[in-house]
Amino acid sequence: RHTMDPHDGVTADPSDPVHQHVLPSLDVVAQARTYLDAPGDQLEEGPVSSQPHIVHKPTLEDQLGLGERMVNKDKLDYKLMELYDAVQDQQAAHTDQGQDITKYAERLDWAAALVDDAIHMRDPKHRMDRASLRLYRTYHSKTARALVLVTVFTIMLLAYFEFPTLYPLPISASACIEGLCLAILAFDGLIQLRVYGSSYIVHENAWVLGRFAVVAANLVDLIWACTHGGSTQRYTRMLRCYYLVDYNDSTHDLCKQVIATFSNMAKFILGLLCYMFIMAIVAIVLFSNTTDQADYMTNLFTTFLSLIELFTTDNFPDIMFPAYRQTRWSALFFIVYLGLGLYLGFNFLIALVYANFKKAAIKEATHNHILRRSALLASFHMIDSDHSGQIDFEEWSELYKKVCPTASDVESRACFESVDKDQSGYIDLEEFFQLCDSFILAVEQRKIYFKPWFKSKLLKRLLHHVVFEVMMNLVILANGILVVHTILSASPVYSSHDQVLYAIYDGLFLGLFILEVALKNVVWGFARTWWLKVDIVLLSLSLLGKIVFQPFVFGPSTLAPLAVVRVGCVFSCLRLLRILTSSKGLRFVTKSAAKLAPTIVQFICIIFVVNYFFASVGTLAFYGKLVRDNPRLEGSDYAEMDFFQFAHFNDWTSSTLTIFHLMVVDDWAATMHAAMLAVASDWACIFFLVHYFTGVIVILNLVVAFIIEAVIVVTSQTDTEDEQDETMQEGLNQVKASIRLLDDMFSHEIEEIEKERTITSLQDQLPLLKDHKIAH
Repeated sequence: RHTMDPHDGVTADPSDPVHQHVLPSLDVVAQARTYLDAPGDQLEEGPVSSQPHIVHKPTLEDQLGLGERMVNKDKLDYKLMELYDAVQDQQAAHTDQGQDITKYAERLDWAAALVDDAIHMRDPKHRMDRASLRLYRTYHSKTARALVLVTVFTIMLLAYFEFPTLYPLPISASACIEGLCLAILAFDGLIQLRVYGSSYIVHENAWVLGRFAVVAANLVDLIWACTHGGSTQRYTRMLRCYYLVDYNDSTHDLCKQVIATFSNMAKFILGLLCYMFIMAIVAIVLFSNTTDQADYMTNLFTTFLSLIELFTTDNFPDIMFPAYRQTRWSALFFIVYLGLGLYLGFNFLIALVYANFKKAAIKEATHNHILRRSALLASFHMIDSDHSGQIDFEEWSELYKKVCPTASDVESRACFESVDKDQSGYIDLEEFFQLCDSFILAVEQRKIYFKPWFKSKLLKRLLHHVVFEVMMNLVILANGILVVHTILSASPVYSSHDQVLYAIYDGLFLGLFILEVALKNVVWGFARTWWLKVDIVLLSLSLLGKIVFQPFVFGPSTLAPLAVVRVGCVFSCLRLLRILTSSKGLRFVTKSAAKLAPTIVQFICIIFVVNYFFASVGTLAFYGKLVRDNPRLEGSDYAEMDFFQFAHFNDWTSSTLTIFHLMVVDDWAATMHAAMLAVASDWACIFFLVHYFTGVIVILNLVVAFIIEAVIVVTSQTDTEDEQDETMQEGLNQVKASIRLLDDMFSHEIEEIEKERTITSLQDQLPLLKDHKIAH
């Protein structure tokens, strides 16, 4: 029971009640090892399943995808055996308690839970008793996860109303809100502890322990703030970022990818800094004491900082011109420095970020694939009630209806027969994997289509015609010209007559667009395609704005006439977004962007977490320093450009804006030097340099790397879908041609039959005619 390896010759007493449930799983694991092994025709020696068709398995790349190529066999075996240790331990515990673990309904419930883990790529090693399973499903329900997400953003955004802030809340209100959020987050962690068990949390999922530590630190900080009346800094505010990182397994994976990428990039960034340091020494040798400025390139530290500023493309003229005025040959130094460091080194850095991110992503995808296969493997064992290594249609149908309650018997039968090629009525582990990959794991991709209300080939051709698309694009363009003309020709004394004319023209455009979208929905079915849904949403918002805006035009208004027109134009501009869905090429771009949106949101959250962290640290370090009455800032570039209004850390709103200003890398050096002067320490530059290399060099380039990879994947998927659509259309045309051919053949046969019937009838009537003639 401890090794669980079918290749090491372990034997057990068949009379052992635990062995009765362990032994069948060994054969299933042997099949899984055979199926998940490296591709090839030869199988390793050892007792494997007796199923003969396992030998002729598909290649690894065809069945398991790119991530499985990185799977280490020993690691896979360990993960599978580890999972089965956990499952069998739970079964043994139930046996010791006198429970009937062979009760099929309960095993089916376990199997459905494991398949649900595979769908969402969750770790299947959670407790399987009824109470824990019920709590587990409640924990992963959409309502519970939405509540936790709202709680996380509430406690993070609470910083905008805590000291220091422009919008303070009473300490009693902010303390109650924060206390409630901490209680919810702590309770969420306790549920994980109950569902997965303390041993699993300690050894394999330390994220929960980290959450308890952060909650405790925030609670101590909250008590300290309450004792000081809320007028003290929050020293653990930056730790709130952890709650968003610890939201679910997807955020865990993304965080691991970012950390792995950053750790691999650290060596290259260090080498880049060494290059800048060496060039700083060369600059001192070439330019010290050669210009009118006494402090130009004379100090190693300031020269090093100047070259870093130059690397960020900030203050290039100011740094080069003192030497350039003395001799134009000095420009060669700066050209060589930027050519090697910026245009070569920086672009190489982007490529390196992309390569490391892809490597980390493949590693996480491989780990998730192992978890998914492990969950499906355990599910197969659960529903294999006779331990034969196969399941029949009834067992599959019950599992399928558990996972997909809305599925019909016909759908379940069609899924089963699609992989049961030999029509034996049974499927083995390999076919079960194929079945789940093809149907169950794609449950969330199902679509419901409405049938067309009116079928007209002529109208469908008209709406599909390229001339119609061009005409509608011209109408959208004309509507945009009307909006622009209205705004540019408007004045503070905009007359009511002009408002009425604009409202009439705008209504005509809106009515034409509504008619177009209505015809498309009638002919093709309501919201049948994603771009029809986009058109419906945009026109609904525009119509709503029209209804709200119209009374201000034709009735008395408390708003200025120009303000009324501007509000109306904003709603009219929503219609202009229909240009993104008006042609096939633009629909492809928009659809690709829409597919990327969910994952891009995750990276936006990563940028938000990084900026939140640095804003918290900046507020602690520089609060009350960057102010007008600080004599150390007199004569600095920061004071001359009057950055006192926004680039400071005196309140939380300004802190977040300052971090964004540093991320944009425009005049960021002025803020850095001002901070160094304000605190009278050159070490203050470390904060700004760490933010630049972390937030700008790594994180933003990581987003670029991800978008490149995602666009490649989405483009290939879209091309595949288009090829499938073309193939289906070709097949449909062939079917129609066959039907026409059959119609012609059957019509000819019918004509021949009618002729034979006519001849037969005439032949039958001939004797009667002869008798009639004789009688006549």
